[in-house]
Amino acid sequence: MNIAFFCPLWGFEHLPFEDFCTRVRKAGYDGVELALPLHDARRTAHIVDTLQEFGLKLIGQHWETTDP
Repeated sequence: MNIAFFCPLWGFEHLPFEDFCTRVRKAGYDGVELALPLHDARRTAHIVDTLQEFGLKLIGQHWETTDP
């Protein structure tokens, strides 16, 4: 069995995302937990590319559900 450790973005939103990923990697985490910006494809692509660059996995948060 493998156990992976993830660091939430919550509390670190003030940092540039690259700096956050640097801290996460240095701390030994396997990935991050955050909500991808659903209405900003460019920002989402940047986040995904940065995670790949740092070799970090993603747990995506979903909190924008609304009833029709």
